[in-house]
Amino acid sequence: MGWQEEDSAARADLTLLSQEELKINSENIHFIVFSGDVQAPQILNFDIPIIDDEEDDDFDLFNIRVLNITNEGATFDIYLSESDETFNEAELIGSYVPEELSENHKFEQSQYVFYATLAGETDVVYQSSEVTFSFTTQYILALRDNTGVGSSPIVLDLLSSSTTINLPDDDSEARVRFFNGMQQSALLPNYSGTVDIYTDAASTEPDISGLPSNQFSAALDKDNGDFSVRIIDADTQEKLFANQLLSLPENTYKTIFYYTQEEAVDEDGDGNVDENDDGIVDAYKPVLRTLQSTNSEGSSIFEHQIKVINLVDSQDFTRISVYFVKSDEIISTADANPSVVFGNQQTLFLRNNTYQVFAVAEIDGTDIILTQDELVLDEESEPLFLILTEDAQVENEVTMQWELQSPN
Repeated sequence: MGWQEEDSAARADLTLLSQEELKINSENIHFIVFSGDVQAPQILNFDIPIIDDEEDDDFDLFNIRVLNITNEGATFDIYLSESDETFNEAELIGSYVPEELSENHKFEQSQYVFYATLAGETDVVYQSSEVTFSFTTQYILALRDNTGVGSSPIVLDLLSSSTTINLPDDDSEARVRFFNGMQQSALLPNYSGTVDIYTDAASTEPDISGLPSNQFSAALDKDNGDFSVRIIDADTQEKLFANQLLSLPENTYKTIFYYTQEEAVDEDGDGNVDENDDGIVDAYKPVLRTLQSTNSEGSSIFEHQIKVINLVDSQDFTRISVYFVKSDEIISTADANPSVVFGNQQTLFLRNNTYQVFAVAEIDGTDIILTQDELVLDEESEPLFLILTEDAQVENEVTMQWELQSPN
């Protein structure tokens, strides 16, 4: 097992993490698990006999084994119930210590719910949503540490030869925070530059108070589900936005970006926004828009996720190209150069290095550097947002703002 730290993917250029000899035959599924610290990984090898459906007396049943790869050394009991039953009716499949693959279990094809408790206890620490088993497949149910925001210590992954399905805790909490990318302008006379945010349609007290422009709110922990968000100007109490649907799946961390877009006004609905044919749009109106991003759950010591968010509304350009330039590159040769349209995001992964970062837009046929910065990534780096915002007071003045995707 090796890691590609540099540009070359040649075997000789990889950083070797582990090496061993394997013998593979056609009668077994050879299952290899890498867990723990990537710099000193725990490598588990299992040979699983292939079940021939035609020779299996229980040909209408699916097969499942359980593997506990949690890092804390805890033993878990796993239960199974029909989807229309509760934990009270659940059947104990078995008790599973870390790093041991269980024997094969067979169950009828149906819809089930999995539960987990600490060994010998009855308090449920994990409950899956409904899982449908429609084939006589050989599955592995892997227990691993929960890296999401929910309180359950574990999540389950359902593995087969063709797919992996993540099964977070069905009752797990979610987390959300907000970014106020709305800029003051003459088109928004009732916007003072700060907002209050409500996530409960019936609430009279805001969840977030006085959030200034170009700032993030504190994170809110919520039950997973659907919410109706409204935004009120903190000073004027003018309603700026209402009834925005916010869906928070279990165990996820979302960031919601609010921004304004100047939209040409078509007064008579004929599709013409220049009624007097002088070559100038007659009028603009502000439209409040949102951009949702699901934050990264984990981090790597070798490469890091960067999400570039473009919140710059300009009449001179519609997209910004961001160049991450290493010491042996220039802008025209940089490998990492996402191009992001206004109101959108692009995701990329960068390896540990020092980068000169340039935000470039084409204006009147000429590439213009809007802003630039330096980014240093090392083993301690976390997933980041790079937010491009505009200065309402200076034309084509752009700010490059960095923020952790999931701050502690």
